[in-house]
Amino acid sequence: MDKTPHTASLPPDTFPQSPKLNVEEYRDSFADSDLTTEQQNELLQALWDIMARFVELGWEVETVPEFLPELFENTSQAIESDRKFEDGNTDNQ
Repeated sequence: MDKTPHTASLPPDTFPQSPKLNVEEYRDSFADSDLTTEQQNELLQALWDIMARFVELGWEVETVPEFLPELFENTSQAIESDRKFEDGNTDNQ
């Protein structure tokens, strides 16, 4: 299986810049909160960063084996086992 990212051959300036967080756009969400402006900014930045990582993961599914090798290995083994079972090629006959 080729693990080379599909974007490896594109020059870096080809990619669009990630949107920047504008905390003022979301400030109204805290109208009823007791958070200080600094706490609001920290929370918004943390949520923004989490969402950005999910977007990045969505665009590069190849990162799963890199960050969760055990999960990937277990999933690969389960898929192979299911294929053998569906084909009738089980070792437990």
